[in-house]
Amino acid sequence: MLSRGAVLTLLKSTLWSLPIYFMSFFTVPASLARHLEKIMRDFVWSCNDSSNDLHWINWREVFCPKQEGRLSIRPFCEMNDALKTKWIWRCAKEDDVLWRKVIASK
Repeated sequence: MLSRGAVLTLLKSTLWSLPIYFMSFFTVPASLARHLEKIMRDFVWSCNDSSNDLHWINWREVFCPKQEGRLSIRPFCEMNDALKTKWIWRCAKEDDVLWRKVIASK
């Protein structure tokens, strides 16, 4: 029996952060992203023992920023694109770092 805030903290610290490393290097298939979001959605909405909990907001609204009064969880596909773009940017900007030299030599 966790509060909604505790469920959200647990979700962001574990379920959301586990695939981050892999998403920064590989493209996540859309079916896998949907499946992971379903696991997160089921976890958030089933924080009570009651299986008849109402979903008070649409799951897509959960993704909106905190400034709009939502939970600020990012969709997997958008996060995947952002993380891969970060590495492309770093590859273009950082010429003298070791990891860049290793990749360039391969």
